Amino acid sequence: MALNKHWGPRFRGLDNSCLVRNLPAVKPLVRGILICMSWHMHAVEWPFVPLTNPPIPQVSASDDSTHPIDAFLLKQLEDEGLTMNPTATPRALVRRAYNDLIGLPPSMETVTNLEMDPSEANWERLIRNLLNRPQYGERWASHWLDIVRFAETNGYERDGPKPEAWRYRDYIIQSLNEDKPYDRFIKEQVAGDLMFPKSLEALVATGFYRLHVYDDEPDDALQADYDTLDDILSTIGAAFMGISVQCARCHDHKFDPMQQTEYYQLLDFIHSIEPYGRPHSGGGSRAYGAITQPLALPGQQEAWRLRQKQRIDTLEKQIDQASDQEKPALKSRLEEIRRAHPPFEKALAITDRQDVARMTTHRLKRGDPQSPGEKVVAGFPAMLDSTPSSVSNSRVALANWLTRKQNPMTARVMVNRLWQHHFGKGIVSTPNDFGASGSGASHPELLDHLAWKFMQGGWRLKGMHHYIMTSRAYRMSSRSDQLKARKKDPSNHLFWKQQIRRMDAEVLRDAMLSFSGDLNLKQHGPSVFPSLPVEIHHTQDSANKGWGKSPLEEQNRRSIYVYAKRALPLPMLEAFDASHVSFSLGKRAVTTVAPQALMLLNAPFMQARASGLAQRTRSLENIFHIVWQREATPEETRACRHLLEQQAYRLRATGNRKPEKEAMIHLCLALLNANETVMID
Repeated sequence: MALNKHWGPRFRGLDNSCLVRNLPAVKPLVRGILICMSWHMHAVEWPFVPLTNPPIPQVSASDDSTHPIDAFLLKQLEDEGLTMNPTATPRALVRRAYNDLIGLPPSMETVTNLEMDPSEANWERLIRNLLNRPQYGERWASHWLDIVRFAETNGYERDGPKPEAWRYRDYIIQSLNEDKPYDRFIKEQVAGDLMFPKSLEALVATGFYRLHVYDDEPDDALQADYDTLDDILSTIGAAFMGISVQCARCHDHKFDPMQQTEYYQLLDFIHSIEPYGRPHSGGGSRAYGAITQPLALPGQQEAWRLRQKQRIDTLEKQIDQASDQEKPALKSRLEEIRRAHPPFEKALAITDRQDVARMTTHRLKRGDPQSPGEKVVAGFPAMLDSTPSSVSNSRVALANWLTRKQNPMTARVMVNRLWQHHFGKGIVSTPNDFGASGSGASHPELLDHLAWKFMQGGWRLKGMHHYIMTSRAYRMSSRSDQLKARKKDPSNHLFWKQQIRRMDAEVLRDAMLSFSGDLNLKQHGPSVFPSLPVEIHHTQDSANKGWGKSPLEEQNRRSIYVYAKRALPLPMLEAFDASHVSFSLGKRAVTTVAPQALMLLNAPFMQARASGLAQRTRSLENIFHIVWQREATPEETRACRHLLEQQAYRLRATGNRKPEKEAMIHLCLALLNANETVMID
């Protein structure tokens, strides 16, 4: 096997298994090293071996109706003498599904519907309804934009704009809503300009290459060029393959079986893309070159109109066959497509160099561009490929290799990301690193089962959402009252319960706008600029050029459409751990810090949401319906009425002319700050 051929010689003469069997005779320090080495050698092997469809295990708690996902989880739980948590309440399930698929709060009516009919068929109808909504693409686009380090500015001191970058964001949203096959999704981003030259979407998709941090005045232009190529290659490795490719830039990879030469073989595929600018002949800085590409290619307008007609026809047929509940969603999507504009002329895109000979790639000694070594030609890492080393150096070859069914990583990495966002953590909890320095897989056979099903299902993401969410595992309660499980597996490594999760930053902001009745669901188009406090503007240049101002209605659009400025994230999003990072981010940090509480309680944005909620409510009970999608308990009702009376009395004493109205705003603000509002169980 290619893996053993490359990696084995590094451990030649070391019989690990023999030494581990005789650990009592080995000194404690050496013993620890050997255990770690033995584990790492095992961990290196699994993700890089060919993908197979493992048999579904037989467990005592299963029957013919047992979901395969549950069987894989139950096998390990039974081995530890543990069981799954019981099913969560219908209300918890509805809130969980809405959070996971569209990132918006459900209505009280939706919760009541599942409570009245908790059948499997009704649950599946709910899932299909959410997957068909246009808001699905907006929710899942935010996950993808983290992975590809999306921003609309370059970073560094000037943090200049990336013109038309928002079109790439809209391409992601549209692709997800259309359930574009994931292999096509990758091909369009990696080589769309070459593989589908008449496709407007495919050209926009190549904006993937332009999302990196860009220094428009580097000290060393050549070094900056290679840093950019490394950034792109690192993102390709992390996003599509779950491999820390960048670790082999200066030397052979310290943990995974990847040689430095193989790094530069991969780099050769992308070496010829048109850079931002050119080095000046005598200096170290580069001009900020044109980064937009004309898209008025022959046949594009006609192809676009044909595609629009096909979309409309498909949706009209779906509407005819849909249930009444599924028809707000589908009709809304139909109207969005009908309002779409014809093809535009420019986008943040790439092409290969046309004016110079193709770049020659050399292995760089210690990664230094000033110390080129031997010439290398395009090829793939031996640990993932058994094909001949001589291949075309076109990005088409790279795109086809990434998406071939024999590639063991691409499907595994993507289904792990789906699992992560449905369960709070992945089967591999380091989603961008499946190698030896990553966490390893808690259930490798389950991950392979999901990856196999993903490919057999035509690489369709929506089908995998449905498959995961119809399992008993997804619908488990998040309660931690299984004492034995809590003691044996406190980190929930074996997935015996669901995870309680705080809303993502974007979901939290969108939910608050929804509660107050101010959320603008308009889709697509240039990004918007919510108002910022004056002191925040002082972090920009003296002329305040770094942040625009949108009309109020536009400011209340979903957070996915907020201008993504690297040097100035929207404060509320930044406080809750959203950021426009400079590298691929597979998993956000989740912090609990004082500014979050202060933001929710004191920010003008939150004051406006509390005021809007108070205005739209008809009664105290209605507030609970809107915010928590449940009835208030008698104790809660008494406590709220007592608070309203106290606040009204205090406000009246200060001369407030509308004490009852102001008291209601205070109560709404308190409920919006409650743990139950921002946490999903």
